[in-house]
Amino acid sequence: MDLPALTGSPVLLAPVADTLRLLDALDRTRVRLEPVIAQVEAALGMTATELTTLRSLAAGSPGADPTALARLHDAGLVDGGRVTEHGRVRLDQADGLMVRVADVVTGVLGPADTAALTVLLSRVAARLPAPAEL
Repeated sequence: MDLPALTGSPVLLAPVADTLRLLDALDRTRVRLEPVIAQVEAALGMTATELTTLRSLAAGSPGADPTALARLHDAGLVDGGRVTEHGRVRLDQADGLMVRVADVVTGVLGPADTAALTVLLSRVAARLPAPAEL
């Protein structure tokens, strides 16, 4: 069986070039988003881990982080393993802030790179173990 030549093969180089372009885009985004994420966490009064835990409880998914769960309970966002009305308000606020973060990402990267990065991150996320499996 003949293998394609590695040098100059557009079949092999195009995915590598796209991946490198997306990694560069991810790095540009990370630099710009770190202060935005810190502001989002401050505005919501919770960390990203706590927000993820709150979302999983609202969705009825098992595997909540015990430390985050305790902090959410102390903040009145969770009671008895269920999301309180205050917690649901926080989730709605988080959704609004995430839309704004997505706008920032699109502004930094442009629509094409944002779409490609979203697909790439979705593929990576789909391969991650569930919190209960960690």
